[in-house]
Amino acid sequence: MPAALDFSLSPDAIRSTLAAAIAQAQSRLDEFASQPKPSFINTAAALDLVLGDLEAETCAAVFLKYCSPDPAVREAAHAAEAGLGHFLIEVS
Repeated sequence: MPAALDFSLSPDAIRSTLAAAIAQAQSRLDEFASQPKPSFINTAAALDLVLGDLEAETCAAVFLKYCSPDPAVREAAHAAEAGLGHFLIEVS
């Protein structure tokens, strides 16, 4: 069962959550990009899994942009959403 979403993240926790999730996703992308025999399973399907996991790992941090009563949390979540967007542009 997946861990419960944590909506009590601090600005520092939002930044570290995003950095860790992007680093993990990049590591996984690098791993399957170096496959000697590309196939649907080890490329396209793997990409879908990596991006799905990235979304799951960052959704609470990004969602706080829209609902946190703390302006610092909203600002950090906004920056996280922008950083995630930049990463996804690089991936595509």
